[in-house]
Amino acid sequence: MSVLFFSLSAEASRSNSFLVNSISISGTTKTLDRVVLNELTFKQGDVIQDEDLEESEERLLTLGIFVSSKIECESGNCLVNLQEKWTTIPIFKASSGGGVQHYTLGIYDPNLLGRYLETGAQIESLAGLLGGVVWFRDRRFLGKKMMLDLQQWKINRVRIKYDQDLDQPTETKAFIQDRSQTVVAIEPEWDQFKLRLGFEFHSDQFGRNGLDERYKRLFNGQSLPPATQVIQPILGIGFGQMKAKSWKLDGHTFHFEILPSFVVKGDEGNFVGSKAEYLGAKSLGDRWNLVQRFVAGTTTTNYLQYWNYLGGLDRIRGYRDNRFAGRHFLLSNSEVRPILFESSKFIIQGNAFLDLTTVGEETKDLGTLKGASAGAGLRLIVPKIYRLVLRLDYAKPLVREDDQNFSFGVQQFF
Repeated sequence: MSVLFFSLSAEASRSNSFLVNSISISGTTKTLDRVVLNELTFKQGDVIQDEDLEESEERLLTLGIFVSSKIECESGNCLVNLQEKWTTIPIFKASSGGGVQHYTLGIYDPNLLGRYLETGAQIESLAGLLGGVVWFRDRRFLGKKMMLDLQQWKINRVRIKYDQDLDQPTETKAFIQDRSQTVVAIEPEWDQFKLRLGFEFHSDQFGRNGLDERYKRLFNGQSLPPATQVIQPILGIGFGQMKAKSWKLDGHTFHFEILPSFVVKGDEGNFVGSKAEYLGAKSLGDRWNLVQRFVAGTTTTNYLQYWNYLGGLDRIRGYRDNRFAGRHFLLSNSEVRPILFESSKFIIQGNAFLDLTTVGEETKDLGTLKGASAGAGLRLIVPKIYRLVLRLDYAKPLVREDDQNFSFGVQQFF
C-alpha cells in the first residue's frame, strides 16, 4: 500500500495530479446532486488532473440546463459552482416562412423535478390545420449515457407539389395529409459516438377538406394518395461533439439514419429511406461564429408523403413551403453569425447566410442547382432561459423566382 501511495504522489508532483477527498455542489436550487455527479469524469477517491476538471465543466454545460459551470479544487476538496437556467418553458411560437403560418402553444421542461428528464406537450396550427405532440425523454436512461425517447404525434399538413421544371412556383397537386405517428427509440452514447435504435409507426389518410378554395377548384378532379400504414425500424449512427456556451458553438457532428419501411396497409411494396447530416461550427474570437450544415436524403418509394419536401418553413429560406420535392435531395446551409450586442441579460446576434439545394425524382437530376438564396437576419438570445432564441431572416432567391422573403420564429434556423 505504501509503495502505491508513493507512486501516486510522485506522479502528482510531475503532472499536477491530486487526490479528490470530497465533492460539494453550490448554486443549484432544482437540479439533484446525482445529476451533477453523474456528469463528472471523476468521483471521490480518484486521482485526477486539471484536464478532468475542464472536461467535467464542458460536460455540465453540454446538458443545456446551466448558464455556467466552474469546478475549483483546493487541498483535494472540489467545489462545483453552477448557475441554473430557467427550464420550465411555456411554448408559444409564431413562425412564418414559405407562405405558411405556424403557431404552437404548449409547455415543456428538460429538467423535470431536477432529474434531467424532459417532458412536454404542445398543440400547433400549421396553415390553419391543427395537430400536436406529447413526448418524454430520459437522457440518462438507467443512469447511463443513453436516451429513451417516446413521442406521440397527430400531424395535419397541407401538401402542395410544384412543377420542378418551372422557374415560377406552379402547383400541380394539393391535398391534406392527416398522420398519426408513434416514435419509440433509445440512443446509447460512448464518448463521441452514439446509436439510435427503435421504430416509428405512421398511419396516413388524405383529403381536401381544409384546403384553400382555389386549390379545391384546381385539384378536386385528381385522385388522392392511398391511405397507408407503415412501420419504420430506426437504425442510426452519429459521432462528433458540439460544445455550446452561450451563443458560441464549436465542434462537428455527423448523423446517418436508415429507415427500412414495411408497408402494413397500402398498394405498394416495402421501401427504404435514409438521411445523412453534418453540422460544423467554429467560434472566432469573442464576436463571430461560423456554422455549416450539409444534408442529403433519399427514398425508394412512390408514396408522395415519404418524399423529401424543402421550402421556406424549413431547410431553405426565400421559397414557399414544399416548393422543392423529390425522392432525393442535397442541401447546404452556411451562416456567419456576428455578435452585435452582448449583456448578461440578452444578446443580439447578426446573421448572413447562403442556402443551396438540389432535389430530384431520380439521382441523375441532382446535378442541377434547383434553389439558392442569400440573406441576412437578426437573433435575440436570452442565455438564462433554456434555448430561447428569437430569429428574423430576409432571404432573396438567387435561382428560380419566389416572393416569400421573410421568415421568423423561435430557435436558430439550424
